Amino acid sequence: MNGKRNRIKKKKTGKNRSTRVSFTPRKSRFPKTAIMIAMLFLIGFLFLLSASPYIFKSSKYQTIGHQILDIEKRGGFFVNNSHYLHLDNLIDKMIENIMIKLSLDKNLTHAKAIKQLQQTDFPENEAEAILEAINKTLVDSNFVHQKTQLLSLTLTGRKLDTDIQNIVNGIKNTLQISVENIDVASYTRGSAREEFVKTFLKENKNILGYLSQHINDDFYFTDCYNTTVIYLSIADVLNLPLYSVHIPNHSFLRWYIDEANYLNWEATKGKRSNDYSYTILSGIKLSDSAVKNGVYFRKLNRSENFGTRYILMGNVMIQTAEMQNSDKKVNYYNKALQYFNKALAANPNFSVVKNNIGIAYELLGNAMLKKERRRITTEYYDPAIDSYKEALSAFPRNQDIRRNVESLKEKLRE
Repeated sequence: MNGKRNRIKKKKTGKNRSTRVSFTPRKSRFPKTAIMIAMLFLIGFLFLLSASPYIFKSSKYQTIGHQILDIEKRGGFFVNNSHYLHLDNLIDKMIENIMIKLSLDKNLTHAKAIKQLQQTDFPENEAEAILEAINKTLVDSNFVHQKTQLLSLTLTGRKLDTDIQNIVNGIKNTLQISVENIDVASYTRGSAREEFVKTFLKENKNILGYLSQHINDDFYFTDCYNTTVIYLSIADVLNLPLYSVHIPNHSFLRWYIDEANYLNWEATKGKRSNDYSYTILSGIKLSDSAVKNGVYFRKLNRSENFGTRYILMGNVMIQTAEMQNSDKKVNYYNKALQYFNKALAANPNFSVVKNNIGIAYELLGNAMLKKERRRITTEYYDPAIDSYKEALSAFPRNQDIRRNVESLKEKLRE
């Protein structure tokens, strides 16, 4: 072999002369740069797969919480795999704490523990122990109470508000101090901020000591609706007789020991409660028509819980609209109206949502009035008044609904 290319000489007889057959390799159809890019992409993909526990993985459980994340995702809210996996991890931790609380065999696998718990009818003391274990999991996982409305926001970690950090740091050596005696005004800027911080401290007064020890951690902000959903999620996995119950502007839990007996659980405080305390909180008597007609103080089924989610999503749309220009407001108000109608379809007994529908129609009318004055009354304000009146007929003592009716009537007279 010689020369620049590898050649093999081949002798032939007859008239044919010697020929040379070249074995020079053909150029690859794929440039080297393309191959290198593909390899780098593959390496990057494998790195992401190994680096994050939340990427490219499916949920371990399928519960009402996972379904509500699906609803929020379809509604255009930011929901990704990390939210589903976070909920899965919470459920696993709850099962571990329940096993400890009930003194189950620590060598049981999760699968066997779940099967054993699913097949058990718990007496009242063990039911309360399970609820305490769930609450402990949330506290140990840095859940604090603050209005969020969306479950996806609840499952997204954030730092504590700067003013709240300063207050907790300022009182950490005297945590026996009453929240009511804290000089919140000296830490905040303006009355609105002061009210926000006071509400947070009041709702989390039992865990201020814990907050002071984890001040730089990420926290998960939750409210009565989203905390209730998390409890219902573990109930789905373990087949627990646990249900959500609604009163005006609040949701709590009810565990049915049997058909006639139950215990109420206030998820935002992690302790038992009773019907009387909720009548005081809501101003609703158990003899009121709203209770007799099944609007309040009864356990909700799955579809009705989805209805609650649609109300919260509609409220978020209205709040978001207030930060938009006039052109975009209309789109958000229309989305809110769609969600409120879905809520009513999911829970026809929840007639108070007609007040929300009235608000959405009125806001749509206000937004459209700046563009055109024709047909505004018949297309938006008339349906708003009709919705307000329907809500008022179901809740004649509700002064907020009554004010909505009178305010819109006054607007029409102008």
